[in-house]
Amino acid sequence: SKELHDNVNQILSSAMILLSTAKGSGDEQENLLDKTSQYINLAIQEIRKISKSLNSSIIKEVGFIDPVEDIIKNMQLVRPVVVDFECDPELEIELTNDVQLMLYRIIQEQTNNIMRYAEAGYVRIAIEKSDDALSLVILDNGKGFDPDQQTRGIGLLNIRNRAETFGGTLTIDTKPMAGCRLEVQIPL
Repeated sequence: SKELHDNVNQILSSAMILLSTAKGSGDEQENLLDKTSQYINLAIQEIRKISKSLNSSIIKEVGFIDPVEDIIKNMQLVRPVVVDFECDPELEIELTNDVQLMLYRIIQEQTNNIMRYAEAGYVRIAIEKSDDALSLVILDNGKGFDPDQQTRGIGLLNIRNRAETFGGTLTIDTKPMAGCRLEVQIPL
């Protein structure tokens, strides 16, 4: 269920956002419709991969940084948003494929949440490694939310579960009209 929700669902959600944007965009309509078709084809391919194996191969095939940069490009195609992405390229060599995939899926989930709900103009994604921990921070300047009033959807639950699978923690700092800061700490 995590793979379906965090991967296929995100691809299809992005396709829906692009399709909605294309409806009102005369200049970029053809480009957005082409990108929507690409996403739908990608979703079909991902469903085939999942049916063969529950182990995703995106990180093994192309590494970690390029897929995150694709997420960022797609965010900027849909909406004018400034995204800063900081990650040492050496992490592609140092981190296991499983840890890279976990980070990628968390970024995928949270950036989708930002695009769907936050109305943010700025997003920062930072991955840093110290001697004893790995830190992923995703923050935005969007509308935030009241975590006490927020119903916990499967997305945030999956982020928490992914972090805990590696002995890590999830911290969310947000309030209405004050953006959101999500931090995952993984011990090394």
